[in-house]
Amino acid sequence: MKKFITILLTCFVLCSAGAVHAQQVGLTLTPQGTQPYATGSSFQVFANYNYSNITGNIEVVITYNPTIVSFCGSASFPYPYVSNSVNATTQTITYTFPAASGNNQTGVIMMCFSFLCPQTCTGTAINSAINGSINAPSSTVLANAPPAGISSIVNNTWTGQHTFFSFIQSSYEVTFRIIVYGSSCFQINNPSFVVNPSIGTLVSASNATISGNTITPVISSFYTGSYVYYYTVKIPCSTPAGTVITSSAVLKGTNCGVTNSTIYTLPSASYTLPVVVASNPSAQLSAVSNSGYLYNTITNNGNTPLNLQLTNTYPAVKVNSVYFSSTTQSAGVTANVTYYDCSNSPSTTYPLLPGSSNNTPPLYVTKATIAINNLLPGHTAYFYTFYDLSNSCSGVPNQSTYTFISNLTFDCNTSNLSQVCYNCTPGTGTIHDTAVYVLKPNINCISQSALTGCFNPGDTVNICLRFMNTGETALNSGALQYNLPAFLTFLPGSETFTGFSSNPVYQSSTNAKWNLPTIPTGNATYDICFKATVNSNAPYGSYNMNYNVTGTNYSSGNLGCPYVINICALPRAEVEKAVKGNLDATFSSTGNGYPGSTAIYQITVKNTGNTPIGNIVLIDRMPFVGDATIMTCTPRNSQFSLFPTAALTIPGATVTYSSVSNIATGWPTVATSCANTGSFSGSFQPNSIKISLTNPIPAGGSYTFTFPVTVPTNATPGQQACNTIGMICDLVANNNSTSVMNPVESNNVCLTVQQQEVPPPPCTPCKEVLKSVSASLGQLQADTTHQVQQATIQVTTSKALQELRISVADINYTWESKGCSNCNTPVIGRGCLFPQSSTQTIGGLVWDNYANATLPPNASGNQCLEELVWKLGTQAPAGSYQIPVLLTLPVPTVPECCRLRINAICFRVTFKDKDCNTCDTVICVSTNTTPGTGGTDSVDCCKESHFTGNSISWKTIATPIPNPDISLSQASKAIIVPSLANSMQITCNETYTLYVNTSYVFNSTFQCASPDCTKKIVLRITGPGGNFIQTLTGSGIPYTFTQAGTYYITYAAYCGDKLCATCRYTLNIKKKGLTAEPATPIGTTIYK
Repeated sequence: MKKFITILLTCFVLCSAGAVHAQQVGLTLTPQGTQPYATGSSFQVFANYNYSNITGNIEVVITYNPTIVSFCGSASFPYPYVSNSVNATTQTITYTFPAASGNNQTGVIMMCFSFLCPQTCTGTAINSAINGSINAPSSTVLANAPPAGISSIVNNTWTGQHTFFSFIQSSYEVTFRIIVYGSSCFQINNPSFVVNPSIGTLVSASNATISGNTITPVISSFYTGSYVYYYTVKIPCSTPAGTVITSSAVLKGTNCGVTNSTIYTLPSASYTLPVVVASNPSAQLSAVSNSGYLYNTITNNGNTPLNLQLTNTYPAVKVNSVYFSSTTQSAGVTANVTYYDCSNSPSTTYPLLPGSSNNTPPLYVTKATIAINNLLPGHTAYFYTFYDLSNSCSGVPNQSTYTFISNLTFDCNTSNLSQVCYNCTPGTGTIHDTAVYVLKPNINCISQSALTGCFNPGDTVNICLRFMNTGETALNSGALQYNLPAFLTFLPGSETFTGFSSNPVYQSSTNAKWNLPTIPTGNATYDICFKATVNSNAPYGSYNMNYNVTGTNYSSGNLGCPYVINICALPRAEVEKAVKGNLDATFSSTGNGYPGSTAIYQITVKNTGNTPIGNIVLIDRMPFVGDATIMTCTPRNSQFSLFPTAALTIPGATVTYSSVSNIATGWPTVATSCANTGSFSGSFQPNSIKISLTNPIPAGGSYTFTFPVTVPTNATPGQQACNTIGMICDLVANNNSTSVMNPVESNNVCLTVQQQEVPPPPCTPCKEVLKSVSASLGQLQADTTHQVQQATIQVTTSKALQELRISVADINYTWESKGCSNCNTPVIGRGCLFPQSSTQTIGGLVWDNYANATLPPNASGNQCLEELVWKLGTQAPAGSYQIPVLLTLPVPTVPECCRLRINAICFRVTFKDKDCNTCDTVICVSTNTTPGTGGTDSVDCCKESHFTGNSISWKTIATPIPNPDISLSQASKAIIVPSLANSMQITCNETYTLYVNTSYVFNSTFQCASPDCTKKIVLRITGPGGNFIQTLTGSGIPYTFTQAGTYYITYAAYCGDKLCATCRYTLNIKKKGLTAEPATPIGTTIYK
């Protein structure tokens, strides 16, 4: 068929393919994890959306009941949402984002929800639903998602510990400790503990009241968290040693409106009474100093209550306050403090209550005494003395170290006991400790606002951190290291600095680290801001970032100021389809093939998101009359069936088949009106094909495969078969859990049947039509973009013609150096052929500009005509015709270095006479022209030049080898070289037989018209071993044939830089002992 017809067919395919580009939107809601969810714990609901051919925006609306669940955000989605309260039980969240073009778009919005807390009824289910819709405001498409049911159960997670805590030898009182904690939504109202000691009487409980064996906390409800209580049981003094006291405990409260319900039974606790020994008062003291405070810890590690006195002697500092806290005990501990001023005079004694500070010391203090009363065994009292270095009794402090001395005295105290079984002997003790504080910097970070939204791979993140030195000395030789996550890459040179005396210096070998100038103490703040890019492999989610500062005698550790960066979750998957018919060079959305030929489908699955995708399933509804797309049931308008002819083998996939056309996929959001129920199996019935990929595809990855189909032999030229392929897959989340994404469908691809061209009949009738064909070459012109070779074809016919075609069969050319070492010239193909004018005729035949090409000098390299066609206006009568043509050729890359010499051009002339006899012939014409010379030089060095001898020589073989059997066609005149010969003279246009793996020497001699003409002979060997080109020297050129086959040898002789003559002959290179095949002779080339 003509190229003009092919273009029309392509247009028809494109127009038809466009018919399946229907608009479509889809939405499904997928709760993640296992239901029912634990009330109070967050869970995710994935809004899986897909759409096709939408312009403008996409709008997704999510609806939920705010009296049952709360919405906790969608930090991994790159677009904000708008929340709206419709009524008391209806809340909406609306996402609006721009649509991407094409018919192959899918994505996921990861939303966070939580069932409301607290709840007061355990074991009951709470049910609700999430609803949603998707629409395109600029069009009329709308889809509602099926409601996603969600359920929760209120779990009773209250648990605890029940253990022995302490024993008071003096009073035979055993203290037990209860710790209960809950991690769920269940709130216990009216909590209480029922304890049951095996011996003794419940006498007290911490932070609670007692009635009989019931302990009632002073707080009315237990929320999520932990609660600690101590209760004391008095044992009769006469109880013998070795007696085991066991106590049980049960947590009770209101559940589902029922008071005094058992919530949790704690493990039993026990204690064995020891052998009677004297009461042993004992205490431990610890003193630790730090920037701004002294920390004292006092623990009663004996077996009697203690009264204690702590004396702290302070260095030259300013004391501001003392803070007291203690382990909760059933009988309260009390404390008071007395300060001593610069003259060592005591102040008023001030009470200290647990959890409070005293802020009434004298202006300057040298020491303080703290009295602690009734500290029970096992319990601890904590004291903080806060100070600064602003002033002191000795003036402004200027020391580098400060020593704090702590002394503790204690004695046994039995005054508050319910009974005294044994007296305290001995009753007193003294211990002391010392703390030394060395002045140092103290770098504190200052919280910055969290970055809003989330970031996609490739985005730039602006990060700022702020800190100050609240220590007592400057930070010297400091360095700040920002601990960037692996998915962020610091951009050197993006830093900005605020507050520094001189800018920090970036350490180039690090990720984000700077050497700091001296950072003095004070209230000044220092800022470092910089940029980082999000890497392509960034996993979605929320990430906390921190930094650390080091310096002389200082390390801050990680400063965990709240700074969070959110990486967007972008689960995306696409599938593309392409076709290549037997007439196509590459895959595309349109293909062309003959009836009975094989076409190839190419499918590419792309993961264009930042999460892996897995469980990939593709369904291909193969073309047939009446077929339709998967997503919208839009007709694909196939005009014939197109199936594979045998079972498919696809690497990394399982392939199954169905005999059902337009098979139903069972996928969400797809159209069902055209779908037929069916199933897949291994039986080869390829009306529909299911391809399941074995392996997941990582973020940014893809997988491509192909399979063949056969065009029916009865398909009519012009008919087309179109189809798509659908895909569904799972996104693989960070925790390796999976969730089904919505399906997508590929672009529509169409294969068009073309008329198979029948080769021309044998040229026997041409002898009666063609009288002569000849050609001549004119001047080779050059400009900046191309070179133009002029030529004229002379045709004489004895019959009228109805069509004539001219194309280039071959070009023999040379790039000649003009003094440069490397011409760096392009490779010339067949050039671009043009008529002399767009109105050029041959008799009544008119030129067919089928490609709408522009003629030189305005011709474009993208509009290259390889064949000139003259068609019927009216017939061209028998006679002679001069047909001028133009051939455009490339210019050298470096024009000043090289020039193009055309040695010969061969034209193919094809014609059809009035009786439809079609044949062609080739005419070759030589020239000695370069651009701008007009084909002449000042001296004609080629005049009367000729070859004087051509030869091949080789090493003589000592042992005769029989000549191989030679089978030559009648047209061949191959000359068999005797095996004992070691040279031979060569005649042009003959065929010779030689052997592989023998070194031959090729030589030639040539005589130019004048000794003043520079002579050069170039040898070219062309064959299975490739192309070998080298200029001859006097001793010839050695060459060894390593492969058998037909080789063509060409000598090109130059005189005065002009090609004067060529000599060509054929070599049949054979393996020894094998039968040679006849070579195809070159034939005689006529040069004019």
